[in-house]
Amino acid sequence: MISSDLRANWFLRHCYLSSVDSATFQPLRNLRSLWLDENSLIKLPDGTFQFLGQLETLSLSRNNLINVDAKTLQGLWKLKTLYLTSNSITHLKAQNFGNLTSLLTLDLQDNEIYTVEIKAFVLLEKLNSLNLKDNALRHIQPECFSPLSSLQYIYFSNFYLCSYARHVRVCEPNSDGISSLSHLLDNVVLRVSVWVVAGLACIGNASVVIGRSLMKENNRIHSFYIKNLSVADFLMSLYLFVIAGHDVAFRGEYIRHDVSWRHSWQCTFAGMLSTLSSEASIFIMTIITADRYLSIVYPLMLRRRNMIFAGTCIAASWASAAIIAIVPSFNLGYFGDEYYGNNGVCLPLQIHDPFGKGWQYSLAVFCGLNSAAFGFIVYAYVVMFITISRSKLGLRSSQQQQDRTIAKRFAFIVVTDLMCWVPIIVIKFMAISDTLEELIDGIMFNVIHALLGSGFDAQTFAWSPYFLELNPELTWNYSYAYETLLMTKKVSYHRSSELR
Repeated sequence: MISSDLRANWFLRHCYLSSVDSATFQPLRNLRSLWLDENSLIKLPDGTFQFLGQLETLSLSRNNLINVDAKTLQGLWKLKTLYLTSNSITHLKAQNFGNLTSLLTLDLQDNEIYTVEIKAFVLLEKLNSLNLKDNALRHIQPECFSPLSSLQYIYFSNFYLCSYARHVRVCEPNSDGISSLSHLLDNVVLRVSVWVVAGLACIGNASVVIGRSLMKENNRIHSFYIKNLSVADFLMSLYLFVIAGHDVAFRGEYIRHDVSWRHSWQCTFAGMLSTLSSEASIFIMTIITADRYLSIVYPLMLRRRNMIFAGTCIAASWASAAIIAIVPSFNLGYFGDEYYGNNGVCLPLQIHDPFGKGWQYSLAVFCGLNSAAFGFIVYAYVVMFITISRSKLGLRSSQQQQDRTIAKRFAFIVVTDLMCWVPIIVIKFMAISDTLEELIDGIMFNVIHALLGSGFDAQTFAWSPYFLELNPELTWNYSYAYETLLMTKKVSYHRSSELR
């Protein structure tokens, strides 16, 4: 469709154009706006717009452009607005827009921009608004925004990039759902609860380990398993202390420290602790479940079980969890340098950047391996309770009855862990799909609420503020709430066990 007002505006949207050149626009020297959206343009020759000296608005959105440089844009002395959204631009070179000295608005959203050279925006002294949302932006220097002295608005997909443009009045997003420009833990309630839960987890799990080590146990193997489970949970309390401590250290100016913090050995160590703790817990719960399953469903098989076998299983669990946690810290190209540092709390769920480096590893661990473990646990407990309901207690030995009692008590831990892990697995799969932003805002709250119920007030207060914001980053809030409440539930169980 071509507008009848040829003197000022041309609309060539969705016209299947695959090429244009300077001769195309030579008769239109007084054109004020040109809209070439939704065509099939891949490359524009040098000087394409050289005769359009009066042009003020140019839109090249939703094409297949791989590059637009200063030679392509030469002659556009009065251009004020340039739309380049939804193309395939990968690299912004030095003086990419050097001729556009009158430019006020530059929209580069939804490209594939990976690298921004340090002088990409020089001479754009009048630029007021810059949109770089939905781009990879892996190689970008803070100094590249320094020449933009008039910039008032800048937009990214990741809020930490705001640290590169601190002179800009408005930078969005100003939070990733858990951290903000000012604080590592932005929500006050979450900030306090992390200290409380870390303290309870530390004291509670240490008490379980010490208490069970000092007291004489009738079931040494089961006690050995529980002590190792408490050690795994104790490690999570150390992780929480690391995060809480750095939140205090960065209070009020977090964005200044964000990049250095996420790339520090401390963040990597914290991420390794959380992974080691969570995976060791899952492996140990799987071992305990298998032990209960065999003792109840096949009671004759485990009559000769001993501590050597139990120790071997636990050692294998810790070794496997340690390997899973440590391997990403090696300087391997596959994991890049942000596997643990892709967010301020150093958890490797990769919700924000689901296809970042190492995403297959994260998916295999947190969705594949953990789903398989919990699938077995659910199956085993269903079979166990069916067996218990069908059996006659009088025909069983006291040891077998004790096994059943232990199984019932431990089932509480399994159920609460499932309530935490199932939504995380669902969110992770949703992040991998292209429908994350559309589905998270509307559906995920109902899914989580249905799974957790309204009774889990402690978990609700940790992530409800972020649900109210209704942004895609709410998934990371929930993931963090999971980590803290996992500790609370298990500490409560272990402490109650000591009272029996």
